[in-house]
Amino acid sequence: AGFAAELGGKTRAARADAGDPDSLLPLIAEHDLVVNATGGTADLIAGALAAAIRARVPYCDTSGGQFAAPLLAQDAAAKAAGVAAVIGIGANPGGTNLMAKHLAARFETVETIESCFVQGVLHWIDPILAAGGEVGAGSAATVADILKGASGRVPVFRDGRLTAIDGPGEAVTLPLPAGGEVSAIPYGNSEVMTLPRSIPGLRDVTCRAAFQPDRLNPLFRDQAARIAAGEASREEAARAFLETIVADPERWVDDARGMKKVTPFTVMTGVSKETGARATVSATLASRFDAEPEPAGCYTAAPLATCAEMMLDGTLRDLPPGTHPPEAVLDPLPFFERLSGLWSPAPMTGQGVTERRIEAG
Repeated sequence: AGFAAELGGKTRAARADAGDPDSLLPLIAEHDLVVNATGGTADLIAGALAAAIRARVPYCDTSGGQFAAPLLAQDAAAKAAGVAAVIGIGANPGGTNLMAKHLAARFETVETIESCFVQGVLHWIDPILAAGGEVGAGSAATVADILKGASGRVPVFRDGRLTAIDGPGEAVTLPLPAGGEVSAIPYGNSEVMTLPRSIPGLRDVTCRAAFQPDRLNPLFRDQAARIAAGEASREEAARAFLETIVADPERWVDDARGMKKVTPFTVMTGVSKETGARATVSATLASRFDAEPEPAGCYTAAPLATCAEMMLDGTLRDLPPGTHPPEAVLDPLPFFERLSGLWSPAPMTGQGVTERRIEAG
């Protein structure tokens, strides 16, 4: 109630079980749109969508990873109810899906797509150091959630089919859009399930995760491997990750402050329409959050808010009923333009895309 009062306007607090459609139904039925920002477990995501479908109210969320499958499974119910739902419209998935759609239009054939988010750590490490080195439950839980997606068998789309691989065991070096490279490992996200539906002939899709500075990534991989081997729980591995950094911050993050923040990006390889040759393009959106430490949730919230605004103001009035990933129903460049006020420091003129082309040979 206090938070609702602080927000002001039409905001009000209400009590409900987010995983129980019956509990949510009375709240949802009196509104024009459901914006689901919950996470953590599949029932919290799927239950809210089920309630929105029953109430015949449009819906959007930031779901990714293992949460996508139970949402896509509600497609028939959404169509029958005449409800349009846009799922996974955060930064990654979300912005990276739309970047893939944008880039694919310039390729004769698309062979591989890699999406990646690069996580900064100073917004955790600074408060921990200020508290005398005590790792709080909140910081550990967030890192544990990232480790969850990168440990064990991770879903990927390989050779034209959905499969799973040993995540910590496959580190690759990806080209960053603004120059430089980052070492990243597979991370369970929904693009591997959805992008092949929208881009014909696509052979491989892998979602990846990394930390900044890049020297943290061997530590990240080691902790993910410990979880996969049963040597540590996610919570234990997360605490070990943070405690290692806190024990020697000069070694791990001394140069991180002021380091240019890497926004979620997409790397695509295929045959270029322009040249007829194989090429690789790494691309992302310009960001207003250029340096560490980053605001919590700065990338996830903006695309979700933009989609919600466009659904409410009629811009997306022609959305077909069903449960849709962003690339199935959103036009990338108009969406990027609307997003720019929340994401970038100034209105994006033209594409607002930071891009790097690498000849693939």
